[in-house]
Amino acid sequence: NPATSNAITMVVQTPLPVSVSIAASANPVCAGNSVTYTATPTNGGASPSYQWKVNGINSGTNSNTFTYYPSNGDQITCVITSSLPCASGQATSNTITMTVRARPIPTFTTGPTTVCAGTPGNVYTTQAGMTNYTWIVSAGGTITSGGGTGDNTVTVTWNAAGAQTVSVNYSSSAGCLATSASNYSVTVNPVSVPT
Repeated sequence: NPATSNAITMVVQTPLPVSVSIAASANPVCAGNSVTYTATPTNGGASPSYQWKVNGINSGTNSNTFTYYPSNGDQITCVITSSLPCASGQATSNTITMTVRARPIPTFTTGPTTVCAGTPGNVYTTQAGMTNYTWIVSAGGTITSGGGTGDNTVTVTWNAAGAQTVSVNYSSSAGCLATSASNYSVTVNPVSVPT
């Protein structure tokens, strides 16, 4: 008495810097398509927590991935909290600003609405400047010219009387498919046979 205890030698670890980077599965993207964002942490530990943000507002779940249908100009970030005991706390990722391209809406610009059966050369046109046109003519018609993937005009001969349709779909120059196929309605009148 007095007595001296055992000695404890302290090990002081330097706090590890925490960071996180995010990447998008696609950017730019066509309207209506989802995008998956993936976070890659540094010094996040075995079970870091993730908080995704869209335009600064919390979104998503506590996961290293986040799937979202973006609007043009949306800004995506992720805040990570490390599970390491000696980490520098939270970190905010880089910002991904989304470019969302509009889908074209198929429209016809001209074409007859009433024809006689067997009349050759009925022309139907849609807007130019698009790509990958897909033309569909109802069973009563035959495409006599045009109708290829690069053609914004198709010539149809109607062989059967009744209600017929011409449909078209296409992509924009940016590769975005049209929202839906557009139908052009045609009434095909039978040819009267004199007796």
